[in-house]
Amino acid sequence: MIVTVKCTRSSAFRLSVAAGVAVPLLLAAGPVEALQVPTPDASQTSWLARSVLAATSQLPTAAAGQQKPMVNPVVYVTSPWFGQVRYIGINYGCNKLPYYPPDSRCPGHQGFHHGVDIAMPTGTPITSAVAGRVVLGGLGTAYGSRAFRIRTANRDIVLGHVSRVLVRSGQRVKPGDVVAYSGALGAPDGAHLHFEVRPVGGAYTQAKNPMAQLRAQVVAIR
Repeated sequence: MIVTVKCTRSSAFRLSVAAGVAVPLLLAAGPVEALQVPTPDASQTSWLARSVLAATSQLPTAAAGQQKPMVNPVVYVTSPWFGQVRYIGINYGCNKLPYYPPDSRCPGHQGFHHGVDIAMPTGTPITSAVAGRVVLGGLGTAYGSRAFRIRTANRDIVLGHVSRVLVRSGQRVKPGDVVAYSGALGAPDGAHLHFEVRPVGGAYTQAKNPMAQLRAQVVAIR
């Protein structure tokens, strides 16, 4: 069974899910909702069981030095930015983690995470999925000393915590170019890619839900 969740006008995500499971829509903008997946008929059950088992048996786990999943259930995705299946460590939006100061948009004393963290081992190649110009520096130590932006005609894409940058400031990149290697510079919780989207020249407070630009496809939830 394939459920399509439309997060923006220009992007949708395919979710492979087991029957009868309530799936939090962690990738959607705005408040988290829950989707109750209908139970399939008998002819579908064995196919679903085999599909879910095949997917989950090959999913990555939290390696030493890598960010652990801070969400439940854990969402596993692929993306042209990093290729292999990885799990989302921290979602965009409000959360209770101690790394972020209280934010007026969030209930209680929760903070706001302005991007999405995708856990991966240090040294994972990061491949641009857009055409744009590289802007180095100016992001602050929280993103790591080598964080940078790829600037397109209408947005900045921030790549944080990378261990090595393979491009220079002002360089034009295109989809498919390897631009960096992931890392843990400036990250208090282990190696991951921090992926953030802002208006051109905008501050982190102007960041938008980055899932459309990440072009993530969900392969499993557990």
